[in-house]
Amino acid sequence: MAGDTFHHLVGDLVKALIEATARCNDTSHDTKSMAFERLGTVGAIDPDRCEISDKSQVVLVSKLADHEEPVTFALLLLQEEVLGAYRSSHDSRLHNFLTYAIQELLKFCGFTPDLLDPRRAANVSSATKKEWYSLPSHVVDHIGPLLSSKFRFCLTNTISHNVPTYSHTTLYNSWLQNWLLRLITLLETKDAAAFFTPFLDPIRNGDAVISQKLLPRIALHIAISGSHEELDNMKLQISTVLPRLLFLCFGCPLILNY
Repeated sequence: MAGDTFHHLVGDLVKALIEATARCNDTSHDTKSMAFERLGTVGAIDPDRCEISDKSQVVLVSKLADHEEPVTFALLLLQEEVLGAYRSSHDSRLHNFLTYAIQELLKFCGFTPDLLDPRRAANVSSATKKEWYSLPSHVVDHIGPLLSSKFRFCLTNTISHNVPTYSHTTLYNSWLQNWLLRLITLLETKDAAAFFTPFLDPIRNGDAVISQKLLPRIALHIAISGSHEELDNMKLQISTVLPRLLFLCFGCPLILNY
C-alpha cells in the first residue's frame, strides 16, 4: 500500500481476473471458478482505495464515413483486447482466427509492409505513418510480421436470425454472440463490413470480451444506417431482456410500453 491506497498492481490484478471470467464462454466453468477463487484470495478490496484503470473508449458515429475515427477505435481495440487475446490463446483454432482479425484490422488502418522498409516508406501517407509510430514498441513487435501475412478464411453462413435472440438462449455469452453475429450480417457499407466481418469467427468461438467491445459500436451503426425494421428488432431485443433482468435482480416484473 502507498498511503491510503493500494498499489496499482492490485487494481491491475483484479481487472485481469474479472476480464478472464468475462472472456470465458458459457462452458468454461473450470476457468471461471479458478478466476473467482483467485479473486477470493485477493480479498475484499475497497474500490475507493484501489484504482482499476478503464481507458476512455471511442464511439463510432455516422456511417463510418469519417475514416479517422474508426481507425482510432481499431487501434484501441487492437491494443487493449485483440492482441492480448491473441498472445494468451492456447486454442490454435481461435489463435488463427485472431491472427486473421489482426491482419484485416491492419489493412483497415492502411498499414502495409512498406512501413518496415525504409526504401518504400515514401509510399505510405504521413497520417498513416503517424498512427503506426504512435503504437508502443511491444505492439509493433507482435503485429509487424502480420503486415505481410495472407490468411484467408471461408466464412460460413450458419448464423441464427431468430429475433429476439434472448427468447432462444438465456445464457449470456450465447445471447451476446448470436445477437452480434446477426448484426454483422446486416452490414451494407464497405467500411463497416471491412471492420466487423473479420471478427465473425473469434465471436463464434466465444470471446465475450471482444464481443462486448464491438456490440455498442455495431448497434449504433445499425441504429443510424439500418432499416426501420432492424430498429424495431433492436428495441425488441432490449425490451425482452430488461424485464427478465430486473425480475432476477429485484423480484419484480417490468412492463415496457412503446
